[in-house]
Amino acid sequence: MRKFYFFILVIFSILSLGMGGNNQEIISKIPEPDRIFKVLVIDRDNTSYEVNKLSIDGLTFLPVQMGRAQAGIDFQSIKKINFYLQDDKVLGRVKFNDNLDKEFYLDPQMTFFGQTRWGNIKLKCKDIKEIKFK
Repeated sequence: MRKFYFFILVIFSILSLGMGGNNQEIISKIPEPDRIFKVLVIDRDNTSYEVNKLSIDGLTFLPVQMGRAQAGIDFQSIKKINFYLQDDKVLGRVKFNDNLDKEFYLDPQMTFFGQTRWGNIKLKCKDIKEIKFK
C-alpha cells in the first residue's frame, strides 16, 4: 500500500510541474537613461510604439561595429535607424541629423528599453525594423 501512495505522490508531483506561469517576463522597471529621447519604434510585425526614455541599458549611445572598429554613436546625432536581418547579424543603416547615411553592424541580442503611455517595453535589436528620433 505504501508503494501505491508513493507512486501517486510521484505522479502528482510530475503533473504539478506543468502548472507554473506562462514564462512571460513582466517589465516593471526599465534602466533610467542618462538623457531623455522620444522616438517612434516600428517592430518586425509593423507595430509602432511612441517611446520615451529610449536607452540601451540606460545608455543613450548606439554600440556598433564597422570593420574591426567598435564605436558608440550618440543618440543625439541620429535622425533614423533602419534594421536589416542578415543571418546572425543585424545591419543598421543610420541616417544622421546632417543627412549623412552610414551602415554598421549591430548585435542582434542588444536590448532597447523604453517607456510608452501604457507601460514599459523591451525590444531586442533583431525584432526592430525602424527607429525614428523626434
